[in-house]
Parts: sequence; structure tokens; C-alpha cells
Amino acid sequence: MDPTWNPEFEPGLAELADLAALTDRETSDATAPHALIAKELWTSLRRLGVSGRMLVMGEDAEVYAGLPRTERLISPGATAELIGLVPGSSWPHTGLQLHQHPGTQPDPFDLVITNMPANDLVTRSAVGSARQWQQHAINALGSIGLTSPGGLSVLLASSRLLDDTDPYVRREMSRAVELLGALRLPAGTLRRAPGNDGTVDLILLHHRGSPGTTPFTESTPVTLDGRDVHVNQYYDAHPDHVLGTLTSRDNPWGPADTTVVPGRVGLATELRAGLNAIVRSARARGLKLPADAADLDVSIDSMRESGGRAPTRPSAIRAQDLGEARAVVARLRAQRRNADPITPDHPAPSTSPGPEPPGL
Repeated sequence: MDPTWNPEFEPGLAELADLAALTDRETSDATAPHALIAKELWTSLRRLGVSGRMLVMGEDAEVYAGLPRTERLISPGATAELIGLVPGSSWPHTGLQLHQHPGTQPDPFDLVITNMPANDLVTRSAVGSARQWQQHAINALGSIGLTSPGGLSVLLASSRLLDDTDPYVRREMSRAVELLGALRLPAGTLRRAPGNDGTVDLILLHHRGSPGTTPFTESTPVTLDGRDVHVNQYYDAHPDHVLGTLTSRDNPWGPADTTVVPGRVGLATELRAGLNAIVRSARARGLKLPADAADLDVSIDSMRESGGRAPTRPSAIRAQDLGEARAVVARLRAQRRNADPITPDHPAPSTSPGPEPPGL
């Protein structure tokens, strides 16, 4: 190899890296780690006293709703949008009745769990990175918009949502929600395939009636292993909520990013300890959740039809894009349709369309 060769000057390599990562993603199943995360999450949700109606969106939605393997009708790894009543039974939620999301409805949910699309995908190209960032920003704001006052939003999001240098999206989030807590999972928790080992945050948000007390809107510059990166102020104040060792890694086509090296303790044990700490903190702050469950006759569409354009620079999301996203939510809330139950005769989609190839 020519020692003077520099990948930065080779056109198209970043886009090819994105495509290779997406191709490898098709053969990498994350259902088992999703089930592990969901089990620990639901233990904490019960301790918080969650009740009412729920919406579960994204990859392995049945898994995050808590259905046992024998009752799942959707192929592993497929995406879906499902509604149901928050289960009162212990894990797994045997016999839980779920309905396909009908695409329209006005009423919000008491619990929204969103497994964001391609949240562990490591995009290298500028266009792919910008598109992924916009998609995650809109999904975060959309999930918040679909949650009732006093309810909970749970996000599994790329670490960029909290770490990005531009705080605009987080400031928009903070206008409606309080951060109960977040846990940064070790790199490769969901997949170990190259380009699919990005760090993922498990984020719990409460739709408060008063200003939040846990700052999370700003990210601060730090130096890790000799590389300059940005880390959210929440993790600066709660380093124990990083489930491993926070470090950095090189990016041949852009600035370095953060990663988390797994520790010696198993993921389930660390998740349990971290979620227990979040629950204790929420109780100490007097968390109050809705007590009454609404009728299961409505649901709300997700933000996937926003149609916003990619921002002009990877680290920015424009105010007009978020305005367009909110307009979509408002329009969908003005429409109604009865929910159809998932049955063997009318199953949910069995295949996932997958994320759009970044930059291609």
C-alpha cells in the first residue's frame, strides 16, 4: 500500500463504508439483547407505577412490549408500531393483547417505548450522518409528542442524541420533559458487526408539570485517550451511568467519536443497578404518573412520515424541519381510525424495510 495514501482524499469510501455496514446489519440479529434490555426495563417501569395505554415502536416491538417468544407473530428484527394496555403481570407478559398501529389517532399514550431505527449504526459519510441525525431528532421529538402529560417516554437512541455539539434538539425536548435518567450501553451490546457497534443510550423521560431538575441539554468537550470529543453533561455528573469505560475511537472520515468498553460485570447486572438508581432518584423527586387507564380505541402515528429534508451540515437540525415534524403530529392527531388486533389471519408485517442507505 502506498504510504502516502490518505483515505480522506479517496472519494466515495465513506459512502461505501455506510453501505457495507447496512449490508452486514441485515444478517445481524439483535433480538436476544433487546429481550434482556426489555426485561430489566419493565421491572423498573413497574416500580415507577406505570399504567394506562402504551405505544411501542421500532425494531422488535413485540419484544419490548414483553411478549414471550411463543406468542410473537412478527419476525425477529422487523419493525412495527403496536398499541396495548400497560400489562400488570410479571415478565414475560403472557397473553398481552397488542394491536397494530392504524396510522392515525389523536390521543396520546401514558407510555411510549421507541427503539429508534439504526440506533447502533455508525455512519461515516457526511450525508449519511446528517440523515441519521435528522431521523433520530425527529423520532425523539415525535415520541415526546405522542406521550400524555405525566406519562413516560423511553428511548433507545444513538449516543449522538445526547452528545451532539448542537444542543437545539435537546433544548426542544427539555421544554416538555424531565430527564429521569439515562444509561449508556457498552459498544456492541446490540450487534458486534463492523459499523453496527455504535453506543446506544437507554433514556427515560417524564412529561412533567414543572421545570426539570436534571440538566441534559448541553454537551461538554473532553479529551479521552488523546482525542477531543463531546459528552453530555448528564454523564459528566453521573459517570456511573456509563455501563463500562467511556473512551474514544478514530474516524477515518471525520472527527473522533465516543465508545464504551464493556466492563467485567454482565450487562443484565449493570442495567439492573443503573435502572434501580434512576427509580430511586425519581421517587425521591416525587414522580407522579397518571393513575387511570384510558380505553384502547385509539392510537397515534409515528414521525416516520415527516418528509423533512436532510440538514445542510451533519451536526445541525433546522427549526423549520422540527416545525414540519410537529405539523405532521398535529395533522395525524386530527384523524381517527379503529385499531385492528394482530391475529394469525391479520399479522403485522413480517419483514423490515430497514433504514434508507445513508448517502446513497
